[in-house]
Amino acid sequence: MKWPDPTLINFKTTLQEGYTLTQLSRNDVEPLTHKVLDWHPNLRYGDGSRFAQVDYYLNCVSLKHETTRDTVVYVGRKDDDLVCMVCVDRDCYTNSIYGRLGVVDPAHRRSGLGVVVMELIEYTAVSQHMANIYTYATLHDSAVQHLLERTGYRPIGIIPDRDREFIESENEIMRVAEVLYVKSLPQSERILTPSPENMTPAVRRIWETINNFNDPELQTP
Repeated sequence: MKWPDPTLINFKTTLQEGYTLTQLSRNDVEPLTHKVLDWHPNLRYGDGSRFAQVDYYLNCVSLKHETTRDTVVYVGRKDDDLVCMVCVDRDCYTNSIYGRLGVVDPAHRRSGLGVVVMELIEYTAVSQHMANIYTYATLHDSAVQHLLERTGYRPIGIIPDRDREFIESENEIMRVAEVLYVKSLPQSERILTPSPENMTPAVRRIWETINNFNDPELQTP
C-alpha cells in the first residue's frame, strides 16, 4: 500500500508562499539527522533519538521512489531549506496510524505548517481506511496538547515513565510521563462498547473518567 504524495493533496489549510511538503528522499536523510537535533536537541535521547541516525531511515522508513514500508517520513521546506518533519507508522493488522514524531524548526512555528501536517496525517489515515490515529504529547509544554485537541484528538490517558529526556533544570537524563491522544475516524466496522461487568473497579473508574472528560456536555466551559 503506497503512501500518499502530499504534493497532490488539496489541503484545507493553504501553505504559505514558499513552503512545500514532500516525502523524505534518500538525499535528504543525512541533512535531516542534523536538522532535527538543531530543532529539538532533546532528540539525542529516548524514543526520538532514532531520528538522528541515518541507519534508521535507510532500514525502516519508506523513502521516496523506493521500497514501501510501514513507516513514512514527510518533510517540509521553505524554498530549499528543510524546516519540519513528521513520521507516521501504519499498523495494517489493527488499521491504526501512529503519529510517532513531528518537529518544526522554531523559526517557522508560526508558519501554519503544524496545522497542515495534522491534515496530512489524517488524510493519510482516511485514504488508507484506518480506524484511528494515536500519538503521544509531552507534559513539558502544552503547545502540542492544544494543537491535538483543536484538531479533534482526545486525551485518553497518561503513560508514566514512557520516555527518556534530558531535563535541563536537573542537568540529567530522566524518565518522563506523556499523554496519549486518539482520534477515531469514520469506518464501516461496528464498535463494541465494553461492559462494566468485564472491568475491574480500577479499570471501570478509568473508563468512566475518560468518557466523562471527553463528553462535551460534561466539560466545564
